[in-house]
Amino acid sequence: MTGKVFPPETKPREIFVYVCERIAQTLLPYGFTYRKSRNEIARINDDTDCIFHFQPSIKSSSVRFRIYIEVFSKKYRQLEKEQGENAPTGSLFLY
Repeated sequence: MTGKVFPPETKPREIFVYVCERIAQTLLPYGFTYRKSRNEIARINDDTDCIFHFQPSIKSSSVRFRIYIEVFSKKYRQLEKEQGENAPTGSLFLY
């Protein structure tokens, strides 16, 4: 993967979208799809949903973004419903 040099007049949003699309390209072979309108890359299957959310912080002269990763399991959710307070906890937050 080669770096891209953007001209000075490039809008921060264009850079943000370019980076998201490049990340998405590497995940497409693994069943992920890029949802440009939602700023996310997702893979949804029978049991699990894996979603990468991109949160832009676009300023006048620079672009920064945060990536949030969520993984949902329908089987685990069912276990939580069945066992109530006795269900194992499984929340994970990465910063």
